[in-house]
Amino acid sequence: MNSLVQSIRTAKLDTVIELIGKIQDPNALSSEGDSALVTCAMVGRLDVLARLLIAGASPDTPCTSGMSALAAASLSGHLPIVRKLVEAGAQVDLQCGLSKSTALTHAATAGHRSVCEALLEAGADPHLQDAYGRSAIAHAEARDVEGTREYADWSRWAKQIESRAAAIEAEPVPLRPPFAYNLKGALAECHAQKQSTSAIWRSGAWLHQKRNPSEAVSIMSRDRPFSSTGYLQPGVALTLTHTPQP
Repeated sequence: MNSLVQSIRTAKLDTVIELIGKIQDPNALSSEGDSALVTCAMVGRLDVLARLLIAGASPDTPCTSGMSALAAASLSGHLPIVRKLVEAGAQVDLQCGLSKSTALTHAATAGHRSVCEALLEAGADPHLQDAYGRSAIAHAEARDVEGTREYADWSRWAKQIESRAAAIEAEPVPLRPPFAYNLKGALAECHAQKQSTSAIWRSGAWLHQKRNPSEAVSIMSRDRPFSSTGYLQPGVALTLTHTPQP
């Protein structure tokens, strides 16, 4: 079952069909407590889910966490899988896990309106309360408030991005840098167009020239005669003395 659950997430349909034919119980759980049908509902594999139902998988068999396939599909917003499970006889008001949440509660919490409408058409009870005493209607109202806040945040961010984009668009075109960005390419282009390579080199101020130089820089940059005994330093006369050894 471990290989089947993993292949549902990553493998192609032919590989999954081959593994389905090798399992004895399609309702069995993997070593980590995952159900093949719930995994299909979570990742949106309608093609595999239909074949598991044909192989005898129960639409209401939960995984270790108590999540049913219908609840997983409702939470993920996979409307075709929700309709397929309802057609297969899944209980729309099945309360899952310790939270006793129904598929409609999961859909309302996630804000999937089309899934909520499909579950309501299938007879889901919007007044059924979970373990915390909250119904699907209460979760939908909380999601509406959260969605309004998120919309306001996204609208503010969108205006900031548009304002910044307009400011960048209004900026002048940057000047050509004083050095070649791609020296080999610039030389090849000059030779191809039979132009002078002098256009590649342009004088420009470097970073340290844009600031006030320090005293050390001023001293080292002053004009001085060259000496072979030291870089830009005057020669030093050395007096050699011979001290006889006893």
